[in-house]
Formats: sequence, C-alpha cells, structure tokens
Amino acid sequence: WFVLKGVSLIYYKSEHDGDKDNASLGEINLETCIVDELKEREESKKQCMALLVEGRKLLFYSETPEDNRKWHLYLVCKNSQLTYLRKLQLLDLEPIPELVEFLQDPLRSEIIIHHKKISLDGISSISAPLRIHDNVTIVSLNYTDITAVGLQPLCEALKLNCAVEVLELEGNDIGTNGCEYLGELLVTNPVITKLNIKNNNIGDEGCITLFELIRYNKHPRLADLDLTNNNIHTDGALAFAKFLETQQNFPDIKLNDNNIGNEGFFALIEALNFNSTVHNIYLENNNVDGEKIPIICQNLANSATLKKLYLGFNNFCPESIQELTKTILINSSLEFIEFAGYSL
Repeated sequence: WFVLKGVSLIYYKSEHDGDKDNASLGEINLETCIVDELKEREESKKQCMALLVEGRKLLFYSETPEDNRKWHLYLVCKNSQLTYLRKLQLLDLEPIPELVEFLQDPLRSEIIIHHKKISLDGISSISAPLRIHDNVTIVSLNYTDITAVGLQPLCEALKLNCAVEVLELEGNDIGTNGCEYLGELLVTNPVITKLNIKNNNIGDEGCITLFELIRYNKHPRLADLDLTNNNIHTDGALAFAKFLETQQNFPDIKLNDNNIGNEGFFALIEALNFNSTVHNIYLENNNVDGEKIPIICQNLANSATLKKLYLGFNNFCPESIQELTKTILINSSLEFIEFAGYSL
C-alpha cells in the first residue's frame, strides 16, 4: 500500500498498516528518483509503474489499469515539480504559481499561463506530464517568451498526447523553426483543433513552412488557426491559399494586421472556388486596395459558403467599396462586409 506524502512515496504491507505509526516498510524520496514509463512485468505480464532509485528499478501496480494510469501521472507530476523547484532554488528565482498548481493537481483540464516568462526548465516540467496526460484539453501559454528552442520539447510531448484540443501561443517568438515544429505536431497529433499563434512574427518563411507541412494532412482536425499580426506578406498568403484548396475543414481565415497586399487578397478569395467550408475572412489592415476588384467580386458572388468579410483599415476607394457592396445583393449567403468605420 503506497501513500504519497510531501516528497516521499511511503509503502506499507497493507492498507490497514497505513494508519499505524512506524508500520511503513520504507519510503522513496522522489527528489532522488526517476519516474520511468509504464512497464510490463515479465512474470505477471501486468503493466507496472517503474521507479529508478539508487541503481534499482522498482515495479509496482494498482488493482486496475485506470489506477495505474493515475498513479503514474501523479508521480510524473510530483517528480517534475520537485525538479523544477530545486533548479529555481539554485538560481534564486521565484516559481510560476500557475505552473506549480498544474503539477500539484494532475487531474485539472487546462494549463493557463499568461504574461510570465517560462524558462526552459519550466517548459521541461510541463512537457513531461503532457506526454501522458489525458485530462488537459487546453494549453494556453500566451506572452511567456517561448522561442523555438522551448517550443520543440513541448511539441514533442504533445505528439504523444491524445487530449489537448486547444494550443495557444500568442505573443511569443517561435520563428520559422517553431512553425516547423508546429507543422510536424499537427501532422502527428489527431486531436488539436485550435492553434493560436498571433503576434509571433513568423513572417512569410514561417507561414510557408507551416502550410507546406500540413497541406496534405490525411487526417486534418485543425479548424481554427489565428495568424493575426505575424508580418506575413504576399508569399505567405499564397501558401495559405494553396492550403485552402486541399483542406475542407477550415471555417475562418484569420490574417488581420499583416501585409498580404492585393495579390495575397486575390489568391485567398480565388481559393474559395476550391473550398466549400470558409465562412469568415478576417483581412483588416493588410495594405489592400481596389486592384482586381471586378474579378474578386465575381468570386465573392459565386461563393456559396462565405458569410462575413472583414476588410477594415485597408485602402479601398469609393468605387471599389461600391462594387463590393453589390456582391451582397447578388450573393444571398454573404451577410456582412466590414470596412473601417462602417459595415454593410
């Protein structure tokens, strides 16, 4: 019978002995051990939890596989917590309360840390439990100074995770390499449906890298991708348009506050001819004017699924606005077009 108390895993001959003083058979200091993966014991063929302690491997198991899983998760979280706190103590740094709370409560359904710098040690302490966690559905690490170096172990952990549906990384600095890690994750992970990487300055190169990796994903689940304010120009928008031609599970195009220009705008609207799932397009503040408006309006008039088009803070002349206005009268599915200051 095992009892987790503080930094120790105390074991007894039976549950009844757990209430008696000095009845323990021994204890394992979790600060000095490594929690290994679940192992199958050769004699019994049962899945066991494995602890590596002072050169020995201790195997133990619970009555049910579900209890095994919970114990394993608790031990991994406790081990990660102790390692994280010990390293911070050596560096005389304060821990992030939300991170510690996550490790203390492994059955919670989300981890949310915003506007606090997460070190590589912090990322490592999160990544280890996420590899086996099947309760957490939301990982939100906005404005936490994560770079591609920190993102890599997080993505490697999430490749093994079958629970996380929402991944938010807004306001970090993941760069092109970070987009590569995210692309590889989305191809591997069958669960993630929402990815927020606003304000990461990924540029055209990062955007192209991401879409090239996920363009031909045979099991796409991603349905919500926010690329707002990422210094994306025409080439990045062209890569997005090619992606839309092959994927049929993407209701929103979110590219506000970039610089896709007329060519990028035209490519995205033209992609609607090959995509029957886009409902909303967000292209505010993208240096778009009235070039190719007749062709664009024709594509908009023919779209059977587009409902809302956000074009505020661009450079449309009155004539272009008038032409776009006519598409609402022609296309009954198009409900709304927004410009700076007013909407139709």
